[in-house]
Amino acid sequence: MIVSYHFALQCTTYLRHYARKIIAKRLSGRHAHWYKNGKSGTYFRENGQIGKLTVEQSLLRHFYRTGSIERRFIDDAEMLFGYRYRSAAILAKPDTNMAPLTQHPSQLDGEPGTRAPHLMLRRGESLISTIDLRLGNWTLLVGIQDTDWSEAARGVSQETDLLITAHHIEGVNGCKDTQHCFEECFEISSKGAVLVRPDGFVAWRSLGGVNHPHTQLRQAISRLLGREPNPA
Repeated sequence: MIVSYHFALQCTTYLRHYARKIIAKRLSGRHAHWYKNGKSGTYFRENGQIGKLTVEQSLLRHFYRTGSIERRFIDDAEMLFGYRYRSAAILAKPDTNMAPLTQHPSQLDGEPGTRAPHLMLRRGESLISTIDLRLGNWTLLVGIQDTDWSEAARGVSQETDLLITAHHIEGVNGCKDTQHCFEECFEISSKGAVLVRPDGFVAWRSLGGVNHPHTQLRQAISRLLGREPNPA
């Protein structure tokens, strides 16, 4: 168990670094420079927290074998799939800074900083997970009553040279929510939207309908790319 756990963590660490490379490739030159070298220290801030926790958990498993364990194990599923990122590349509520760094994957609910939750949708004659909709791109998942979010994604993509693919759930050409729980799964209203990064982590979400979707999305992207300061 110890060996398999260490191997799994090593694989997860590799995947995190690989995901970061994908993000950089999906950004234009100036955007990628900010992501890797910006004043926000986005890359190291996100991975430093999780790396520290990973080392701690590895040591705990060593202490368990020697009978000197003092702190609890974090569930393997939490460590591998339920960890949370905190950085300038995540637009989360301030109170999430006090939230645990990990949670069980079954509790994922579309909160910024966590992985986008899994939900099976129907696209044509086949089934597809919300996780697979992104295909390495920035993805905007839009509620059933799309209030111009899809159009906003196209407009912001042109303005920022950042490819954002919108998926209108239950739209004319969109995926069908056969379980009727998309909004509940992502904790948004039927007029809300969720922005997912290329690495599968939620960067930002709008819980309900807004008057100017284009403006809201444009501001969110600007903050994520370091063009606007995050509010205090």
